[in-house]
Formats: sequence, structure tokens, C-alpha cells
Amino acid sequence: MATRDSILVVDSAAGIGCQVVSSLAGANMAILVVEPTPASFSDLRRVYTLTRHFMQPAALVINKYDINEDYVETIEAFARENNIDLLGKIPYDDNVPLSMAKMAPLIELYPDSPASKALIEIGEKVVWIMEHWREWFMKYRPRKPMPYKPQIIRPPELGGGSKGKG
Repeated sequence: MATRDSILVVDSAAGIGCQVVSSLAGANMAILVVEPTPASFSDLRRVYTLTRHFMQPAALVINKYDINEDYVETIEAFARENNIDLLGKIPYDDNVPLSMAKMAPLIELYPDSPASKALIEIGEKVVWIMEHWREWFMKYRPRKPMPYKPQIIRPPELGGGSKGKG
């Protein structure tokens, strides 16, 4: 049972659906994970707006950063411009699916793999944040809320989009 001093980690689905909104409600911070693709970056910008709506500080992890290193600078610039703490970058690593297939933690099965090393560094930064919460919170907390207006996309038969395309 969680107590007032418990630390709960909630892993949300990708994107910006209802389950993401629910996972952020009542949270003290958000660790956002992005891959260097336009679709993932679009989701990052939208979910960041949501964290600002809830006045939550955000930290960022760039997963598989080396699949599109040119796009990483765009993401890092967004993080700098929006005062998002960049926790680290995880490289693509063939050992990740192997550990998933074996249903065992990557850092236990392949502790010397590049992704394991990156995950350990990120974990150490998260521990530092927990130990220095007030300092970190004051540095990365949003200064003002950002209104969040969900986008409602209606199917064509209900008056949304255009008929006859596609």
C-alpha cells in the first residue's frame, strides 16, 4: 500500500490518449520519453503541454537516439527552450529485444551493453532528483500553467474530416 512518502512510477502508453492524461493526474513530475522521429516529437510537444497544464516539471529521455541523430538536436533544443531536464540518451541496442524475449532486465543480462550503461546513468540521475527534490523542482517547475485543449477528431460520418478522400 502506498503511503504519503511512497514513490510511485506510472508507465503510461505512448501518445496523448486518455490513459496518458490519467497517468499524469496527481503526479509530481513527468519523465517524458521520445524517439527521434517527427511523430514521437509531435507527441512529446503535446504531452509537454499537458504537464504544463498540471504545473508539473518534466524530465526527458531520448530513446534510440542514434537512429536519427540529426533530429536529436531539434529535440534537445525544444528541451532547452522549455526548461526540460534532459536525463540522458539511450542508444539503439540489439540486446534490448533479447532481454525482453528472455523476460529479464537488460541491466542484469547485458550489464555492459550500451543501453544498459545509459539506463544506469539515467537511473542515477533520477535518484539524485529524488534526493534533491526541492532544488530540482524549483529549477524545472513551470512558471505558469499552459491551457490544454484536447483535440477532438470526429469520424467523417459525424461531421468531421472530408468525405470521399482516401
